[in-house]
Amino acid sequence: MITSTAELVRQLLLESGAGEDLATTIARDGTRALFLVIAIPVTWRARRGFDDLLVAGFLLTFLYLVIASAWFRPWYMLWPVTLLALRPSGGTAALLIAITLANSFPDLIEQYRYDWGMSGQVIPRLAPLAAQFGLPLLVWLAVAWRSGARREAAPTGA
Repeated sequence: MITSTAELVRQLLLESGAGEDLATTIARDGTRALFLVIAIPVTWRARRGFDDLLVAGFLLTFLYLVIASAWFRPWYMLWPVTLLALRPSGGTAALLIAITLANSFPDLIEQYRYDWGMSGQVIPRLAPLAAQFGLPLLVWLAVAWRSGARREAAPTGA
């Protein structure tokens, strides 16, 4: 596991005293289980129509990379980004820019984190994760909240 949420969880478990095998198993299976819990309702909602299918496809690939991927490289974000192009809007453009910007830095951070004085095991692993997923997650939440608020304010048909 490298540059992933599962690796961060594994490191936290190791620092709390769990053994190597137990920490690896819990981190790998726990992040996958969390993803499945989220994926079931997202997949169920995808059957409503084409737009919902695109949103679900984006969410599933994006959240898999954020939560359950055991090995992450920044170019993997091309998978969910391709689905953004099929449903252009202001929100998807903001998300595309956030993903592009945020995933320009993790390799740099990964290469120089110890030279920059990051010590221990958790902070050097957290820094690239925060850089690559923090901004896109915040933008995604803002877009989701804004579109949800817009939908609630829309008049209903009689």
